[in-house]
Amino acid sequence: MAIISKLRRSGWVLGVILVSLLLFVISDFITNYNKYTSGGSKGEVGSISGDKIKLDEFDAKYKLMLSQYEATGQVVDDNAKTQVSNVVWNQFIQERIIEKEYEKLGIVVPTDEAAVLLYTNDAHPLIKQNFSQQNTEFDPTIVRKIIDQNKKNAEITGQINRLIKQVFLETQNRKYTSLIAKSLYATSLDVEDDYFTNTTNLKGKIVSLNFISIPDKDIKVTDSEMQAYINNHKEDFKQENLRDIDYASWYITPTKDDTLAVKEDLATEISNFNQTENDSIFVTINNTPYDASYKSPGRLPVEISSMVMNAPKDSVLGPIYYQGGFSLFKVTNIKEDSLASVHAIKCEVPVKGNTKQDTLNAIVEAKRIASEIRTSNNAMDVLNKKSTIGEVINPYDMGWFNETSQPTDINKIIKGMGNGDAIGAKTIFGVSVIKLVAPKSKKLIQLAEVRRGIEPLQSTQDNIYNKALEFTNLLSEKVDFEKVTAKAGVAKAIAKDIKESDIVIMGIPDSKEIVRWIYNDDRSIGDYSEIFTLSDRLVVVRIAKIKKEGTKSLDDAREQVETLVRNEKKAAQLKLQFEKVLPNAKTMEDVAIAVKSIAQPIDAITFGASSVPFAGSDPKLVGYLFGCKLNKISKPFVSREGVHVLYVESIVKQQLPTTLTTRKGTLYSETKGRVYENILNSLKKSEDVKDFRFKFY
Repeated sequence: MAIISKLRRSGWVLGVILVSLLLFVISDFITNYNKYTSGGSKGEVGSISGDKIKLDEFDAKYKLMLSQYEATGQVVDDNAKTQVSNVVWNQFIQERIIEKEYEKLGIVVPTDEAAVLLYTNDAHPLIKQNFSQQNTEFDPTIVRKIIDQNKKNAEITGQINRLIKQVFLETQNRKYTSLIAKSLYATSLDVEDDYFTNTTNLKGKIVSLNFISIPDKDIKVTDSEMQAYINNHKEDFKQENLRDIDYASWYITPTKDDTLAVKEDLATEISNFNQTENDSIFVTINNTPYDASYKSPGRLPVEISSMVMNAPKDSVLGPIYYQGGFSLFKVTNIKEDSLASVHAIKCEVPVKGNTKQDTLNAIVEAKRIASEIRTSNNAMDVLNKKSTIGEVINPYDMGWFNETSQPTDINKIIKGMGNGDAIGAKTIFGVSVIKLVAPKSKKLIQLAEVRRGIEPLQSTQDNIYNKALEFTNLLSEKVDFEKVTAKAGVAKAIAKDIKESDIVIMGIPDSKEIVRWIYNDDRSIGDYSEIFTLSDRLVVVRIAKIKKEGTKSLDDAREQVETLVRNEKKAAQLKLQFEKVLPNAKTMEDVAIAVKSIAQPIDAITFGASSVPFAGSDPKLVGYLFGCKLNKISKPFVSREGVHVLYVESIVKQQLPTTLTTRKGTLYSETKGRVYENILNSLKKSEDVKDFRFKFY
């Protein structure tokens, strides 16, 4: 029966593990396929190779797995729902793509191997895990016995079949990855190339004229030039379906009246709290978890610690405000701990030198400061002021702690201190000043707490909603949204480049429904939404721009393309400056003087570098540099940051080590990782996966 119960409970776990066994394939599909999605008809959650995945088919599996997840006792929140949705989606990926790959390659689990995996002492670990009695060795005969005994039990048979499928898939996946791994290798030439790429050092000089040397205002860029640039670089201006919105928000926050109402309402419970004979039930029916543990001062919030620790047994205190709400506290019991709790502050006194006498001088100073703050009621403030002039360092409130919980030397010092005492001494931290700011206490108290969070009353919520409603009444297609927000006294906000698959809009939590509204097929520019009620605010949205998939329009790309075209024009001017002086220049210093720049040194740069000193990050510039002839001034080269002339003085090639076995293994591992990724990308392109789950979940 224990094994049967284990199999029943394993439904959710099997579903999760079944998918996770797909290794890199599944994890990548989980995170990346949304960016390939577009379109989608109602009633479809996606498609694979043109094969539509119907909502009802997906939803049935989703709800089944969600119920299995809930049956494990876990909380079904939004994160759990997303996880379940991903697991179910990847089951479709598994069935319609990955298993087909196994079939094409002839990767199977033959009958004799299946028998070994299921019915022998060498059974798969998952079989051993699920068919073993607690604290006993695995008995392979039990597997066949349980399978035979439950042939007529559809539930158990289904769980067993899913487990067996999981075992076979893991085995096939292992064979698949092994097949790929054995097709890879790193040659000696690969290792040599990698070694020289990262060790060959180049030394030279560079003269740069950066784009910023020409003010933007001096370079005029026309719309026709920018459009021509976009037409000639379409791949650089691709975009998905995107939306820009304007929106106004009204935060639903409690007012002073709401705060006072919560306090007054809680105060009406004081008498009942005093009279109740069962504190735990009283607390529970007042929607506050009951905690029966005993607490020392250090386990209580600072705001209430002193007050409740000094209260007599059975007394009720409050309402007390702390951490965003009001509470009533009742001291239900008091007892004594074996160890004292201590509240101390500490700082260090700087030692001005390295000699023994310097340390002794610091100790004398620490004792003087301790004497000064011993009777002070604001010792922490005194130490903070002293730290600003360097008299002490690291003033620190240690809070409440057990008298044996600090380093040994600190514990020893504190044990010998009386209430309010202050001591200067050498410790593990240096030369320290320690002061007790509260009496030592062995007291432990048991508290019952009735808690009320401060939330807006219904009347407050209604008032806020009416303001949002008044705002919507001012809106129309011809009205300027910004003017309306100004008139209504609410700030206009914007959000750009919202994808249809986005779950959250930047600046707007819980915004999934807003995204769905934005992407409704009937929406057009200038449309206004109804009032969206979110967890902490009301929101009204206006669609400001609709960006269609494909090449960006000039308006959408203007900021990006204007800089690129302007830099092209700047590059032409800067190249001309170099070209005028190069014929007469014999050294890089000659070039630098002529163009009013500096010849900067390049020391020990390698071909594997991504940037050149004084020229910014640009791998193309690195490649051009290593292609220059020795001891010859180069032609001008345009990089991301400007135009440069280069000079190579030397290239030093390091001696190749006698053995590169370790590096060959490293290169093999790196190559293997890239091949897995390349295979996956090929599968993505060939299978044309589209994921529309965001429309429904």
